[in-house]
Amino acid sequence: MSVRVTRQRIVGSAAALGVLLGGPFTPFIAGFGRLWWLAAIIAAGVVLVLGLVAGRLLWATEWRQTSVTLLSSGVFATTAAVASFVASYAIAIDHSLCGKDGAGTPTAASVALVASYSVIGLWGFQRPRRLPWAWPLAIVVAFALSLAITAALPGGHGYCET
Repeated sequence: MSVRVTRQRIVGSAAALGVLLGGPFTPFIAGFGRLWWLAAIIAAGVVLVLGLVAGRLLWATEWRQTSVTLLSSGVFATTAAVASFVASYAIAIDHSLCGKDGAGTPTAASVALVASYSVIGLWGFQRPRRLPWAWPLAIVVAFALSLAITAALPGGHGYCET
């Protein structure tokens, strides 16, 4: 299968990366300052607009269909993120995988998490029928890979401060 690299695909993929990486950071952005509610609205709005732009440029579908695909995929991805975080946290605590300082993971595990999530998520964004299952898959694989690297590296083991 041949994929043509066009300006539309590049801009759409950049917008998709904005959604993939901006979505998880929205709650953290909202926690800053006195006007946290305004920051939350702006951050969520930016992610929503980026999602609509990405869907429109990559899929060439109507706005309504794009928004339904993004919304359903976002719900699946959020569910996968919560389940993956809880499972990863429980395994890390149970097996003392909290690093030497008791509160962190090795840098290699964090880099692997972000890289695998970005690559698989961006691949999923390229087709509208792929996104509802590829986005949650990207989250699960990223958490599993991060946990595996933390367990494999010598610096990943240590008493967990809970």
